[in-house]
Amino acid sequence: MINNEKIGQQGAGESALAAISAARARIGQGRPADAVALLTEALARVPESGQIRATLGDALCRLGRYRDAIPHLQEALAQDPDHAPSHLYLGAAFHATENAQQAFVHLKRALKLSPKMTDAYRMLASVLRGQKMFPDAVAVLDAARANGAASGQTEALNFYLRQMLADWSVFEQSVARLRALKAERYSGLDPAVAHTVPGISPAEQREIAAAYGRLYAGAPLPPPQAITDPQRKIRLGYLSADFYDHPVGRHLLGILENHDRSRFELFAYSLSPEQDNETTRRLRAAPERMADLRSLTDDQAAALIRRDEVEILIDLGGYTEGARPGLPSRRAAPVQALYLGMGGTTGLPYHDYLITDRVISPPHAQPHYSETFAYLPETLFNADHGPAVPERRTDRSAWGLRNDAFVFAAFNNTWKLTPDVFRIWMDILRAVPNSVLWIRKMYPTSSQRMQKEAAAQGIDPQRLVFCLTSDREEHLARLASADLFLDTLPYGAGSTAADALWSGLPVLTCTGEAYVSCMCASQVLAMGLPDLVVSDMNAYRARAIEIATHPELVADIRGRLAAARATSVLFDSRRFTRELEDVLAEMSRRFRAGVAHTTPITL
Repeated sequence: MINNEKIGQQGAGESALAAISAARARIGQGRPADAVALLTEALARVPESGQIRATLGDALCRLGRYRDAIPHLQEALAQDPDHAPSHLYLGAAFHATENAQQAFVHLKRALKLSPKMTDAYRMLASVLRGQKMFPDAVAVLDAARANGAASGQTEALNFYLRQMLADWSVFEQSVARLRALKAERYSGLDPAVAHTVPGISPAEQREIAAAYGRLYAGAPLPPPQAITDPQRKIRLGYLSADFYDHPVGRHLLGILENHDRSRFELFAYSLSPEQDNETTRRLRAAPERMADLRSLTDDQAAALIRRDEVEILIDLGGYTEGARPGLPSRRAAPVQALYLGMGGTTGLPYHDYLITDRVISPPHAQPHYSETFAYLPETLFNADHGPAVPERRTDRSAWGLRNDAFVFAAFNNTWKLTPDVFRIWMDILRAVPNSVLWIRKMYPTSSQRMQKEAAAQGIDPQRLVFCLTSDREEHLARLASADLFLDTLPYGAGSTAADALWSGLPVLTCTGEAYVSCMCASQVLAMGLPDLVVSDMNAYRARAIEIATHPELVADIRGRLAAARATSVLFDSRRFTRELEDVLAEMSRRFRAGVAHTTPITL
């Protein structure tokens, strides 16, 4: 006798497996939204399937819909408590929804069940990083390597965290491991981390960026309709995770508030966390429309931007933290430009232009970028700080500094500092006996490591003076009271250089080949100080020593810097915005005339 119930169960099981297989294929193609649609339909037919719920939870996580994913994953684990992938996805979802305690529980369980699960190591380290438990995160990533579960992502995060801790004990080995990823086409290596690794060429940086971006690419929307009204204003869309009191947000504020509304309509698309302060309120009030995209999928967000008929989408994030690199790949706007936040190329063809300047992106560097250069005439930085110039204090004892010492300031993030640059700093201190090095302390043990390294090089550790992160007003006051800012290489100062220059602090920088190696030089040259830009580290060492041992040089540089503050475009948002608008207008002219974006914009 035929058992119809058993046949029905078999049919349901086969249906579930088919749906899961099809969904997995779509996830692998970078189409998690399609996977969610398939699995939701399948779940209606087979609501008791834990396997469907586990896969659905994965797809929802990939879309950033973590809260929606949690109940499905919990139900999947209720049916199969030992399903390691569900513990991984649930840990990721709890991490994203700021429940670190539950994230720890599930990620540790995932690793106990599957000790070679690379993503569980990476995610657990990310949770620890979020809790500022950096040494613990490094230990987890070291364990990933020991268990044969390392990847480009785990090695990159390990390198970054050790840099944050100023732990250079395995620096050369770490660099070698990252460079060895070339054999794997740099899969998973974060481009931002790669910028801090000495010796990676611009061509390799493009390859690294492209490999990373392919992880997020999605299907583009159909081509947009042509703009038939020649009088229509240019609709600009600004896409950013930094519409708050953040260096990129502060940079953007002067632009948004100074745009010519007779020529441009402004739309802002936010991926930013909630904040309530004056900068955030001004940023949100400046555009005609501000849309929060955080709850939308990349497909939904791209469709929204397309409905707004944005002509030029300016992506301020690229691959940086909080950005949505999958969104530009959907071709949300007919013209898409990368600007400011990324610090390099995406390596992929989704952005037509890179808004830059000739110092950061000289014409000969074009082959190393997938984007066409759109040149601003002076600098790509807008660092208008307002009218209040910090006062230079003569009494520096409150900060632990001797008033008679020459103070070198090194306020870049610790992760930008390499042991080679630190050794040159020690050479400078050795040659300038009455000097100290003033450094930002990012983590308690980083200062101890640097002092130990200084002692090993024959420098009194007490000549290293450490300061904690402070509010913006104190930060600017401290900068004003130092004597010379020392930049880092290969990853130099961005907003920190602008703060120093505004505070009247001379900045010494050495250029390299990469975008991030020339950011500081762009600003220093915009202030009319070419004598503070050198092309190799030997010249950097010599110039720092020369300045510190010749008071008349310091006075001359400070005088020129003070005069330039009143005239440089770096601190003039209105003038800067007019220059940017000319570049954007040329992008629009080309698009409306059907002209390809393959030649640089030079005005």
